[in-house]
Order: sequence, then C-alpha cells, then structure tokens
Amino acid sequence: MSTETPSRLNQPEPLRRSPARLELRALQVTAALIMPAIAFLPLSQFPSICVFFFLTGVPCPGCGFTRALQQNLWLNLPAALKLHPFALPGALWLSLLVLSIFIKPLANLYVAQIRLVHKIYLAGTLAMLVFGITRIVTILMLGGASWMAPELVH
Repeated sequence: MSTETPSRLNQPEPLRRSPARLELRALQVTAALIMPAIAFLPLSQFPSICVFFFLTGVPCPGCGFTRALQQNLWLNLPAALKLHPFALPGALWLSLLVLSIFIKPLANLYVAQIRLVHKIYLAGTLAMLVFGITRIVTILMLGGASWMAPELVH
C-alpha cells in the first residue's frame, strides 16, 4: 500500500519530489545566498584564494569569475568581460535560478528539461576549460602578459 496521499499521486511528474526538483531547490537556495554576498562584499579588498594561482603564478580557468560576477551585478559589463567572459552567462544563470523561486512555470521548465539543462552545464564547463587553457597558454607564451585581465597576473 502506498503511503502517498491520493492528491499527491494525481500531481504531474514535475511537481513531485523528483531528483530534478531537489537539484533545482538546492541550486535556488545556493543562488539566493551567493548573489547578495557577491553583490555586497568588497571582493577587490580580499586576496585571491585560488590554489592553482598560488602554486603556478598563472590564473586558472575560473580566476576572475567571482569578481566578474560582481561587476555584472553592478552592471559594469566592460569590466566584467575583461575579468572573465563566462561571468555574463553565469550571472544570467544565477538570476534565472533566483527568479525560478518566484516564477513556478520557470521552475517547472527547468525540471521538465533537466537533460537539456545538464547538456548546457557540460557545454559551458567545457567551453570555460578551453578558455582557461587558452588563457594559460597565451600567458606562458607571452612571458606573463595577459590578453585579458592583466591584474590577474602579478
């Protein structure tokens, strides 16, 4: 015998507690906590915490991403693009996650299209890695000069 109530059994799949729904809820909470912190913390006053940068002196694929997210939230797009070009899609993604807390059709679309969302995550991750490797190779070939965000290389 099922322990679920009859009204819960009649709900469409996206409204049940599926793994996709739980994933979305975790991402929504994370985005809702991260966005205000990034927007209001004085990130430029904190030293970098990138272990890769400390060990090699070369920025990793993600270096500058958080500061670029902050610049996007402050609507300073030129500075954001200079720091990290993938922060603009990242800021849009975080914004959509926060909006999906309040706009249920947006949340349902995320859950219904979870496989497509995962493919987009994978493509974005791979593109960011290609960008990071290109940046590393360029820095090493040019002897420390960075074609993007020279403040990342000391």
